[in-house]
Amino acid sequence: MKRNILSMNKVSVRLRSGWRLTAPLCLAFCLVVLGMAHIAFLAAAAVAGIFAFYLWRRSKSSALSLATGEKNHLSQINPADERELARPVIKIGYGLFPLVENKKGAPLIGRVDGIRQQLSGQLGFALPHIPIKVDLSLEPNSYRILMGEMILAEDLVWPEDALALDDGSVVSAIAGRSCKDPAFGMDALWIDQNEQSRAVSEGYLVVDASTVIATHLGSVVRGNAARLFSSDDAQRLIDCLKTSAPQLADSLTSGWLSLNAMTAICQELLAENVPLNDFQKIATAMLEASSMHGEIVHMVETIRQEIGDLIVHAIVPKSLPLTVVTLDASLESALFKSFKVREGAVYPFDLLLAQKMIEAVNIAVRSVPVESRNMTLIASPVLRRPLSALLRPRFPDLSILSYQELPEDKSIEVLTKIGVPLSSRTMAVTDSNSV
Repeated sequence: MKRNILSMNKVSVRLRSGWRLTAPLCLAFCLVVLGMAHIAFLAAAAVAGIFAFYLWRRSKSSALSLATGEKNHLSQINPADERELARPVIKIGYGLFPLVENKKGAPLIGRVDGIRQQLSGQLGFALPHIPIKVDLSLEPNSYRILMGEMILAEDLVWPEDALALDDGSVVSAIAGRSCKDPAFGMDALWIDQNEQSRAVSEGYLVVDASTVIATHLGSVVRGNAARLFSSDDAQRLIDCLKTSAPQLADSLTSGWLSLNAMTAICQELLAENVPLNDFQKIATAMLEASSMHGEIVHMVETIRQEIGDLIVHAIVPKSLPLTVVTLDASLESALFKSFKVREGAVYPFDLLLAQKMIEAVNIAVRSVPVESRNMTLIASPVLRRPLSALLRPRFPDLSILSYQELPEDKSIEVLTKIGVPLSSRTMAVTDSNSV
């Protein structure tokens, strides 16, 4: 379309320049051939010719500028700035403008920047600045968290009220507008700010609107950390490694692993909530895995086994036991057989078996207290990755580990076991007392 327009402009320029040159030539022809020659008329024809030549040159220059400008424009829009496209953005309705107003302290700006710095430390790479923009097309009290044009999350908050969260410690309920906490899905109430003291005394956890948005942002960013991580971030990690462990950095960069491969490995780890804080240990595991495997997926599984203590520590502090869900031997055998038959397929498990597995995990998650729902499913190394692909999109707080990723000195507490009883084809969940 743009090329057609450019061609039409060139044709138009040629036509205009043709008429400009024709006029003085006709005038001169009439004067000489038809006997109308006169010095004054000939001078007029000469001036007209010079002026026409000037206009023709300027038109040609304009056409060239148009073509050059068109090429420059195309060259500017073709290479996309991936970092900019991956940057999260918060858009708020005009009713939430007081949360970013300077004269009111702009509490949301401070909260968002604090969350960004906190997550940068937890994830192990620097997150970009997260802008906040007022969008008049949104409802007054609504907000959206976007990445590019994709809406990652949205909800409503009331800047003049406070959100009282019920984390299971509430003694007596109070009045308010009921809702769900957008970050964790807990039962909550919007209450008047004058009721905050009473809500706290009754066992509620009370936060303001800015904290609600910032906490929701933190949850969304953590879940999309792999998308935010770029090759520039990988290069910065390598540059830091050159200072702390130069020989390791040199071996890593001069080996089989390219920068794109290292970026992909880091993204795979971040996608399953594995932080990159101890990149020196991760880099050592990368180097070893690259000497054993050629495919990224196999490298990642080997790396995970080498950094199991980092993975577990990101789930639970070192001083506390790891709460796990295990699979019954018969179920694990059925999953293994199904996986081997369909290995390499988009859905590596039998669809009916996969559906029953999802239902059983859902029952297991709902059967434990809210504070224990950030739990871990333990499976064999062969099943870990396909089970993670099946379950994590539906249970984002569920970690899936293999037996070989568990540190030998880590205490484990089995919450439930998922299995198939002999008398039924329906999966069952048993508590740890019956294991």
